[in-house]
Amino acid sequence: MRFRQRATYVGMLLLVLSLACNRFNDRDCGDFPTWRTAQDFYLSEGGPDKDRHNLDADRDGVACESLPGAPRH
Repeated sequence: MRFRQRATYVGMLLLVLSLACNRFNDRDCGDFPTWRTAQDFYLSEGGPDKDRHNLDADRDGVACESLPGAPRH
């Protein structure tokens, strides 16, 4: 029984530590060298439906429009 208790405590400790280490790593347009790299990242992170990084300020589906290579409207 003690082994099970210890295993449970160790499991809970590992879960808490992994949650604490899994922090959100915010990205900004300045983190990308070109629009294409920013746009690819933006789409891989959920695109317009889930813009957690706020890369698309005007919410038109185009991230970081001020970067080199961005399409012109």
